Amino acid sequence: MAVCVRCNTTLSFLEQMSRVGQTKMCSTCTSQVAGTLQRLQQQVMHLASQNAVTKDFSDYVYRELHNNRVSLDQAQALIQLLRNQQTVSTIQRLRQQVMHAAAQNGLTKEFSDYVYRELSDNRVPPEQANALLQELSNQRYLYDIRMGHLPTVQVHTILDTDEKAHLETIATYYKPNKQIRFVQGRIIATNKKLYFITPDRDSMTIDWNNVVGVHERPGTTPQGQLATLMHIQVSKGSGGGMYYVPDPALSVTIIDTAVRLWKRHLVELKANPNTRGIPDHVRTAVFQRDGGRCVQCGYEGPYIEYDHILPRSKGGQNTVENVQLLCGQCNRKKGNRI
Repeated sequence: MAVCVRCNTTLSFLEQMSRVGQTKMCSTCTSQVAGTLQRLQQQVMHLASQNAVTKDFSDYVYRELHNNRVSLDQAQALIQLLRNQQTVSTIQRLRQQVMHAAAQNGLTKEFSDYVYRELSDNRVPPEQANALLQELSNQRYLYDIRMGHLPTVQVHTILDTDEKAHLETIATYYKPNKQIRFVQGRIIATNKKLYFITPDRDSMTIDWNNVVGVHERPGTTPQGQLATLMHIQVSKGSGGGMYYVPDPALSVTIIDTAVRLWKRHLVELKANPNTRGIPDHVRTAVFQRDGGRCVQCGYEGPYIEYDHILPRSKGGQNTVENVQLLCGQCNRKKGNRI
């Protein structure tokens, strides 16, 4: 005689016939399992609407399935829904936290470690976390700049001997007139001033002393499409107004930091917090040797860190031979190991 796999009661003839090819369960158990699945699905969808499907809730669902004797095969659709919604909720929650931390200048290494732990604890697939991690990397890069670590770039313009460039980007200047005239050129921001260079007579120089504000502003491209523009406010002289640049957030951050450094509102960091005092010439040589990529996973992007192969705590030196490029994730995995 066939029995119910859940309660071991004997199945009636009709129950056996109605479940040919399916898991053998009595009508009572079939109803109870369906009720449990429906209840849990409603709870998942309710929390999903609030981006609140957490690891603790996921553990609760699995306990409920176990306590109500619902097999994983029977709950396959529910489990897939749970995993998808937990991933979505985790990414949305962390994205909001990243943006809040960025607004509060709180994107510390500890916060980055927290994000990676949350992604791991909530079993977020790497391919679905890529966009969030890229946003975290970008915001960390901007955070480091705001803290006084300006990047140095090579330009083909002849600068003063004690002048170094921090930004070079193409730009369109919305030159004020009776009608706005769009002037194509490129911006070079140095530790001393800003240059707007054009092929004709519209080139100009803005002294940092004259800059009183740099902000992102909503506007339109020269073609009339909605876009975020960079607005430079000056107290005197030329160059004030709107600029259309490819990356307004980066341009605003670098220029604003350069102005603050020039006006002594901020002290320049001689080394990135992640470099632990590695000299500039060593960082340059390592970056060129490793091609700007993580030597472990090949990541190439703004969130690259300089790692001591033999840790400083174990006597490692700031030499080209003892320094390598790692992405933030690989650097955290390596930790203080050799």
